[in-house]
Amino acid sequence: MSPQPRRNENDVMISTHNVVYRELQMPKFAKMKKTTISPDFLPDPPKAKNLGIWMDHAHAHLMEFATDPITTNIFSNPFTHRDKAHSPRKSEEEMHEKEQQEQAKYYGKLGAIIRNFQDVVLFGPTNAKVELLNILRADHQFEHVRLETRDSDKMTQNEQQAFVRNYFSAR
Repeated sequence: MSPQPRRNENDVMISTHNVVYRELQMPKFAKMKKTTISPDFLPDPPKAKNLGIWMDHAHAHLMEFATDPITTNIFSNPFTHRDKAHSPRKSEEEMHEKEQQEQAKYYGKLGAIIRNFQDVVLFGPTNAKVELLNILRADHQFEHVRLETRDSDKMTQNEQQAFVRNYFSAR
């Protein structure tokens, strides 16, 4: 048998689970003002934020579906294979470590952007989208974000925007 919770005169017992809720005490001088709100004055419910990202390991093209026309913002990974080719004095291990660090920063910055959206589709020709998806799913901060991946080929900017428009319109 569990001990009974301590109660005072302001406690109200609700249900049979020994849960005690405290009533809010209003000062005697406080007057309750009755107001009614017309449905015309209620704020609009928050709009779903949808983001499409065409990505590979070097670039991410971010397209927010809420705007029409859809605009594309390009985000680039600072590490390129050109950097790798132009530094023959560094060992392969050092270059691989630098590449991994830059890739982690790239995914981290994309994650910071994605955190502000509710529904995100990652698409593109490489496995970068799956790598990012795995990183984001491991982080509890992205539990509220619906993430999906789709395979696609290289696309022009118009094709990317059409893909995002069709994906979110079909929902």
